[in-house]
Amino acid sequence: MKAINIGFMTEKWDVHNTSKDVKSLYDDIIEAGIEYDNHESDLYVKDTPATRAILAKYKYKNNVESFISQIDGTRWFDIPFAYQPFWDKTQKRQVKEQTIKNDPINDKNLIEKIKSMLAQVKKLEDGEEKKELIRNIMQEMSALYKPEAEEIVDMFEKDSLKTTRGNYGKYMSFLSNPKLVGIHRGAMVIALRAAGAGQGLEDALKIIGGNY
Repeated sequence: MKAINIGFMTEKWDVHNTSKDVKSLYDDIIEAGIEYDNHESDLYVKDTPATRAILAKYKYKNNVESFISQIDGTRWFDIPFAYQPFWDKTQKRQVKEQTIKNDPINDKNLIEKIKSMLAQVKKLEDGEEKKELIRNIMQEMSALYKPEAEEIVDMFEKDSLKTTRGNYGKYMSFLSNPKLVGIHRGAMVIALRAAGAGQGLEDALKIIGGNY
């Protein structure tokens, strides 16, 4: 690839401060309907009068190089780091990785704490002390169910009017899952309440039972 002088003034390149300029450039290319391609984060744009007009306003135009397409013999511009979808995808991946990292289910200390409390329950005779410990366990475990509970509440409540209890059937069906029994069901109920579950949840509990 060979760089050529296309009459642009030199600007200092700052790879850490390009996001707004890159997004604006990419949006302008799309809006103008200019033919483009990409490789990873590099944006390839066909050389047209419209392309040159857009690049003339680009802060980092000194980094733009040109090349001749081996496919059709036309001239294209190679604009480093300017393919905006690449950065959008990267940002979403980073957010997702951070969310996973912060998910309580990955909190080893919390997991160990719950395991220790469960071991204590097995040693206790039935009584108030055991019941209180179980309630504490469910409270701790509810953090593990928080992401799912928020998703469920958002899905169940958004289609229900505040003056109705029509979603109790949805909660009843969800809580009847064989995997949600005993302490696990209690922890989920606490998480659902914290997430904003309405009266439908309480009505469902009256039917399926459970004092949570």
